[in-house]
Amino acid sequence: MKNLILVGFLMVLGIAGCSKKAEVTYTPPEVAVKKNMDEDQILKGKKYGNVTPIKKELEGEILKQLDNGALIVETNVLTQASKPRALVAWMIDPERDSIISEEAYTCPDYSRGSHYRGPLRISLLDLEALKIINTLVVISGWNKDRFDLPYRIRGYYWERYHNPELLTGDEKGKKPYVDGEWDEPPLMWLKDYNGDGKLLEFGLFDQIACMGIYTCCIGYSENNDKVIFYKVDDKIWVDYLFREVQKRPGTWEFEVDYRGRGGSLVKTKVNYNKDKECFETVK
Repeated sequence: MKNLILVGFLMVLGIAGCSKKAEVTYTPPEVAVKKNMDEDQILKGKKYGNVTPIKKELEGEILKQLDNGALIVETNVLTQASKPRALVAWMIDPERDSIISEEAYTCPDYSRGSHYRGPLRISLLDLEALKIINTLVVISGWNKDRFDLPYRIRGYYWERYHNPELLTGDEKGKKPYVDGEWDEPPLMWLKDYNGDGKLLEFGLFDQIACMGIYTCCIGYSENNDKVIFYKVDDKIWVDYLFREVQKRPGTWEFEVDYRGRGGSLVKTKVNYNKDKECFETVK
């Protein structure tokens, strides 16, 4: 560490702009071993959602830069970023809401399980200076400064948002990592949503009911050295998109049948616009 400068941070809701991506890959410092996962699984970053936590003892320095009542829910080193960066998911004075048993799940519980409920923030951390660079305020699809993040959830329900092949059966023999209850599930499950070949984005999911899922994409913009919302037609939350199988990285083509609920068959095609760093619906 060059220094331990503690400074305030700027709240932002998203940015635009473009430049050529750097090709240098950063090698992260030694990482902590997360509870009930062995070190090899953490370093490989494949089995458990590409989550590489920073050392637990460093969280105290991060907390000094956050709001009063902050609880760090998860940290994730961006091992494929061009600079030493990590994401920090944290909440302000969250409540804990537990599901009594696995049998008690209803459709909205599929994305939350036993969960923290409260204001959610996603920060970008400079790992060398231990300095917060910027922070996103996550306003939910319900337009509230409140979100539900699971701390214990049925593994199959959680993983199918991140590995939609489990829903389609495209990968024969593919099974969920955890069939039963999953303690501390990976929240910032890194994927390549924008097609740049790097695992720098993750999805947030809010199951509205048995039909309807709010989804959004958050990730690290190397162009601007900030964490941003990857908006879709200038919207942060869209129905189903980031839960669907990609035709190829950065492109989706799928349909949702609302006809059984008085709606219509909706076909959607979405492409990534790398110049604007956002997704756009193809009309």
